[in-house]
Amino acid sequence: MQAKKELNANGVAIEIDWQGPNKESDRDQQIKIVENQMGMGTDAIVLAPLDANAMVRPVMEAYRNKIPVVIIGSGLDIEPNK
Repeated sequence: MQAKKELNANGVAIEIDWQGPNKESDRDQQIKIVENQMGMGTDAIVLAPLDANAMVRPVMEAYRNKIPVVIIGSGLDIEPNK
């Protein structure tokens, strides 16, 4: 939220749409959230994956659609250069 304030103060309009699954362990809902955001034309995604394997497909799909994804909190099992 601090970055949003700073960017907005410098004339860069930014919106943050925070979403997460209702249950912390709901991998399927996290995947749906990422897929929905891609369909809505989101400019970028910041993601704390619940599962290192389950989120690989949606993250790679975002990559193919030129949507930057920043991974925080835990990693993904993605081979480099894929």
